[in-house]
Amino acid sequence: MEIIILNEESAKVYKENRNHIFISIQDPNKDFIELPSNINRIGYTHLRFSDLDKYIPNERNINQFLFNSAQAETILNLVGFGYSQGIEVVYINCVAGISRSAGVGAALSKIYNNDDSYFFNRYLPNMLVYRTILNTYYGGQS
Repeated sequence: MEIIILNEESAKVYKENRNHIFISIQDPNKDFIELPSNINRIGYTHLRFSDLDKYIPNERNINQFLFNSAQAETILNLVGFGYSQGIEVVYINCVAGISRSAGVGAALSKIYNNDDSYFFNRYLPNMLVYRTILNTYYGGQS
């Protein structure tokens, strides 16, 4: 399964002729981007969480929404459904396309392709996202 990371601007204009799913990540309290319509997109989810791997003290009382196991389940269920439907590609976007989406991509690549090195060599995966997805997946295996 191919996993493609996009930033927000690239996601707004992406095109794909193969069956795929799309995972879109946005900052808390911001509107989700509008994706172009695509008849080959067989699944989609959008999630909101901060690009943090732990709570940090802040003087401005900025809300911090950390990635959690319920969001990991949402991703894993969507990808599992897509995989059963023969998807060829998983698209993942976040604002910059560097950390949150790469954390998701690295974890999915570890699960489905048994290799996450591409994502760690090219991006800066959010480790909370990465570990939470893997822990949710492998913790749920019997």
